[in-house]
Amino acid sequence: MDQTVQNYIANAQKVLIISSLPLDADSISSGIILKKYLLQLGKEVTLVCPADPDSVTSEYFAYVQSLPYFDELKLQDTIDIPLTDFHIIFLVDGRNLTQFYNSYKPQGKPINVSEHPIVIQIDHHAVATEQIATYTIQNSTVSSTTELLLTTVVPIEFLDKELALLAYAGLVEDTGNFKWMTSSTTLALASKLLEKNIDMQMIINQQFNAKSEQYMTLLKWCIEHIEYDKEHGTVFLKYTDVLRLENNFTIEDGLLIKDAFLQEIAGSIKDYPRGALLVEEGLNHTLIKMKGNNYTNTINIPQLLSKLGGNGGGHPNFATTHITGTIDEAKEKLTNQIESFP
Repeated sequence: MDQTVQNYIANAQKVLIISSLPLDADSISSGIILKKYLLQLGKEVTLVCPADPDSVTSEYFAYVQSLPYFDELKLQDTIDIPLTDFHIIFLVDGRNLTQFYNSYKPQGKPINVSEHPIVIQIDHHAVATEQIATYTIQNSTVSSTTELLLTTVVPIEFLDKELALLAYAGLVEDTGNFKWMTSSTTLALASKLLEKNIDMQMIINQQFNAKSEQYMTLLKWCIEHIEYDKEHGTVFLKYTDVLRLENNFTIEDGLLIKDAFLQEIAGSIKDYPRGALLVEEGLNHTLIKMKGNNYTNTINIPQLLSKLGGNGGGHPNFATTHITGTIDEAKEKLTNQIESFP
């Protein structure tokens, strides 16, 4: 256990925990487990995530809502919280400050580490590109922030059956059901969680085997519209305003298309180690979501996208960025950068 954090906890009463964006099982799991642990120690704890439910598919949000103790997580923008009211602020499962507040609001950053005495970051992604904490527990070799939390701050013996199920959900999602970012330590932790007689099949079914009919219909659309770029070993999917209107796609459809492409197509096609989704955002802005195959992709995706002006990302084979330019310009910039990697 990390003794520095234990000392901070012992000397504090009011604690704020912020689970990062994007909302996922690992950020939820690590935030709730930490909250329950601190409550058991007699602390006053507030747990929030600045997530908008409309930013994820309704079926995924229904899944995370079904996780144990989800109702103890407030979906609230941290910009509106008086941070100086708390003795400690925990930032869990995020490496960049934009993951801990609604960065589309104009009010500015909610956390200034020079103004708050104790901000503790617990994260398993790559080292942050900016200082967002006064003390950091960081290890990018572990599967998830849930695993990192349970090996540094919260003893696994503390977990009841429901918290163990929540922890298992965090492990399963961030490893793709143990397909990547998995070590002997990860599997040993999973084994200890299973000893608590959790319903692991429920988690696996909800995450991987409960796709809606609409999801499958939009996956078919994705397959029919992907572009194969053999020269650059990449498949591309362009999602433009024209395509939205032609197909009468709703906001929910757009979210499902993103999920279907990234989960089922990008990095899954032989001889194409990576895939890139290009989304038109206004007249001259493009969102890029890119995923690589964990075995065959040799390009660090966050480094690749950081060369286009974004801040990269936390996983070697997944990253997102927004850049100025049309979709075609974004694709050209992206392929030029792929060519520059050895």
